[in-house]
Amino acid sequence: MLQGLLRRQRVLSGSTLLFMVLFAQLTFAQSDAGAGGLRGEISNADGTTAANASITVRNAETGYVRELHTDGRGQFDAQALPVGRYFVQASQGDFKTDEVEAIVTVGRSHTMVLALKSANQDAGGKEQTVQTQTMVMNTDSPIDTHDVSSSSSVYLRSITSAPSVAALFLISCN
Repeated sequence: MLQGLLRRQRVLSGSTLLFMVLFAQLTFAQSDAGAGGLRGEISNADGTTAANASITVRNAETGYVRELHTDGRGQFDAQALPVGRYFVQASQGDFKTDEVEAIVTVGRSHTMVLALKSANQDAGGKEQTVQTQTMVMNTDSPIDTHDVSSSSSVYLRSITSAPSVAALFLISCN
C-alpha cells in the first residue's frame, strides 16, 4: 500500500511539473496579445528604395518613441507596439517624409508607403514637388476584442479522488 501511495505521489509531482511548464509556455505566448505593428517601405524622391533611412514611430497619446532603420530594400517593421494612434516619419540626410498618422490595433500589422522629399524647401515654395503618399490599412482584426469570457469545469469525482496535500506530506515524512 505504501508503494502505491509513493507511486501516486511521483505521478502527481510529475503531472504538476508538466502543468507548470505548459502554463509557462501559454503565458509567454500571450505576451504580445495587446499589441500590433506598423511596417512599410521608404523610397527616395526618384522612386528608388531608401536603404538605412531613419524611422521615428511616436505614440500620440503617451509620447512613446521607437527609433529604427530601413533594411537594404528600404523596408521597416515595428512590431509589438501598444495599441493607439501613432505618427510615423522617415529621414535620410537632408530628406524627410511628412509625418503620417496611423492607428495600431490588436493583432494587426498596418502597411504604409512613404516617399522622402527635400527638407530644404523655403516658405516661398521653392523646390516644391508633388508627393503622393499611400497608406494601406487593414482594420479587420482576427481577434474578437468585444467578447471577453473565460470558463473552466472541475468535476467532483476529480476532487474527491485526488490525494490531499496533507496526506502526501504525511506520507513523504514517513
